Amino acid sequence: MEDINRHRLLGLLWLLVGGLTAFQGTLRLRSAEGVKLRPVKSGEQYKRASVLSKRAGVHLRQVCVVPFGRGRLSNAYGGGQRIAVTDDYGHWLHGRQLDFVIGHELAHVKHQHGLKKLGAILGIFGVTGILTFWLPHIGLVGSVVVSFGAVFLPLVCVYFVSRRFEYAADRGAFELTGDAEAGIRSLTDLYAHTRVPVTCTWIEEVFSTHPTLLHRVDAITRAAALR
Repeated sequence: MEDINRHRLLGLLWLLVGGLTAFQGTLRLRSAEGVKLRPVKSGEQYKRASVLSKRAGVHLRQVCVVPFGRGRLSNAYGGGQRIAVTDDYGHWLHGRQLDFVIGHELAHVKHQHGLKKLGAILGIFGVTGILTFWLPHIGLVGSVVVSFGAVFLPLVCVYFVSRRFEYAADRGAFELTGDAEAGIRSLTDLYAHTRVPVTCTWIEEVFSTHPTLLHRVDAITRAAALR
């Protein structure tokens, strides 16, 4: 931030590297938790993903099952032309509820949310850096305020974009399955199984990649009412 305040291009480069590192860190975190993608060609999850992907018009290169991992985390992933779910999903989600989870990840793939998120990170951090770069030289207090804003405001924007993508993926899963109740039940069971709080303070949600359960349920309910 000192380089940016002194109008050095190196400062802009560091800010962009910081944004990319934040994105890469989430991917590396999966590896640290023991997440290893294992492609499958059979099983209930593979069959359901194949049927739903054709219905959604999504070409899947791989369907993967992820071992539970050291972190014992239940999760699902969608990106590129691949989706993956942890192998415990089939033990406590069945039928339409499992379809909703798969449909959610297919929506991420269909709308290329991974690439869009990367583009958003580069754009947000880039624009913030450029605007900060062209500010006139300011004193110590102003420099601290600007430095704080230049780091945290882009993060707030990135988390906001991430939550929008989650809402969009929930909506895509509902449109694909046509079953709002199953979607709500699957999310409720997921939050209960992983012991994620169903509510949080507004500041906690601002720095979260996913909306709270109550907000997601409300969004699905409104989507079903408009259908």
